[in-house]
This record gives sequence, structure tokens and C-alpha cells, in this order.
Amino acid sequence: MFYQENPLSLKLSAEESVHCTKVLRHQIGDNITVFDGKGNLMDCVITKSGKEVCFEIIKTNHFAQPIVAYEIAVAPPKSAQRFDFMIEKMIELGVQKIHLLKTAHSERNHISQKRLEKQIIATCKQCKTYYLPKIELDVDFKTLLTPDFEHYLFYCGDEYPKTPLSNIANNYKKSRFYIGPEGDFSPQEVSYFIEKKGVLASLGEQRLRTETAAIHVASSLYLSHK
Repeated sequence: MFYQENPLSLKLSAEESVHCTKVLRHQIGDNITVFDGKGNLMDCVITKSGKEVCFEIIKTNHFAQPIVAYEIAVAPPKSAQRFDFMIEKMIELGVQKIHLLKTAHSERNHISQKRLEKQIIATCKQCKTYYLPKIELDVDFKTLLTPDFEHYLFYCGDEYPKTPLSNIANNYKKSRFYIGPEGDFSPQEVSYFIEKKGVLASLGEQRLRTETAAIHVASSLYLSHK
């Protein structure tokens, strides 16, 4: 499966062309599938091979976008390997919008948008997701506390009562779930969240790494609707 944002151009990008001909050894007349990240999957036949691969669309299949009533906002782990793993698994579990938070205790200051886009496309190909999820970078969580969402912040401290994720997973509506960095959200951030009528939540007694917490939340929400 190949990605082309504008399939009506009837040609693959330079990078996808190289993968098609040099790696997969496709030739003129071979059948391939192309998706545009907007729910369209096209059955195609190659009409030109080489540095630029051109194709003819034989059939277009459109898939309805899954209804996902939640978004995950998470502070990226410092480790690139752990960050990549987290993004890949959240996409596989059906998360369609991810906010990468900038918090008081954030450990990672730079994320390559181009590299992230490549990872998103590769993951969508692997798990046959025909809609590219939206990922926002350097988001201040205060800007996300809008009244049209329910808000749940996972916090490790014990000074406030917290609602278990198991109580939320089967009863949430349109919601945003917030996961902090390794140093957790700051006391000031937690106080602000409470002032805005957000709900503090718990993942259980055991403290989880950021990427584990994000995958655990995504998995719980995914399973609650299966």
C-alpha cells in the first residue's frame, strides 16, 4: 500500500516511487493500492516505472471515518525510541487526534514534524488505517480546556481524590485525556486543571512511564467500544 496525498496526480512521490521499484521490484502492469489518508483506497495499475512511478486508477473504495469520541494529550518522552513506540501504538489502537503537550516538567523540546509525518504514514500502512490521524506539536494544555469536551488528567499525587480509568472507560462522552511527563504535571498545572472543572484520574497503584500510560489509556478506550 502506497500513500499519495493527491492520488489524482496519478503518480507516486519520489520516495514512494523508489520504494515501489527498488525495494518491492514492481514493474509496469503490476497492481498496487494507493491511499490518500482521507478514507480513499484505490486499486491501481502501474503505467510507468523508474524514478517516477505513474499509475491508472481502476477502482476507488471509500471507508467511513470511525467515530472516536476522545483525544489524547501527552507530554512526549525524552527518549526518541520510546516516543516512536508510543505514537505507533496509539495509532494502531485507533487514536485519531493526539496533542503533544508542552508542560512545566517536559523533557523533550524538539520533534521533527517531517520525521513524525513519515512515521504516521508508515504506521497507517502497517495497520491498514485509511485516515491519517492529526497530531499537534508543542501544545499548552490550558488551550485544550474547552467547554465542549470532558477533561480527565492522570495524576500521580495523593493530595486529591481521583477517578479510576476503569470507571471512565465505559462512561465517557466527548473527552480529552491528559498524560504528563516523567516528572508529572506541576502542582500549578493540576490546580489550574481543577479550577477549570477537570476531573483527576488514576491508572492504578503502580506508577507507569509516560508512553506506557498513553498506550494503556488508548487500549482501555479501544476495548471499551469493541
